[in-house]
Amino acid sequence: MCTEWVSCKQWENYAKRIERKNLREKGTSLTFSSIERRAYPYVVEVRPDQKVMLVKVGWREAMRNAK
Repeated sequence: MCTEWVSCKQWENYAKRIERKNLREKGTSLTFSSIERRAYPYVVEVRPDQKVMLVKVGWREAMRNAK
């Protein structure tokens, strides 16, 4: 299983970027929190004290495919 460390801020910002892009292109979008939820199965470990998460590769695609 390939994994990578991602900051919580990076995770949130990516979801917000997708939300804004969908709004511009389609006129409608899921909320950024709904987009994030689609990628939760990719989260392996969360370290809130360090504000990072260990996630499986593919989490970005899961967020992008949220419709």
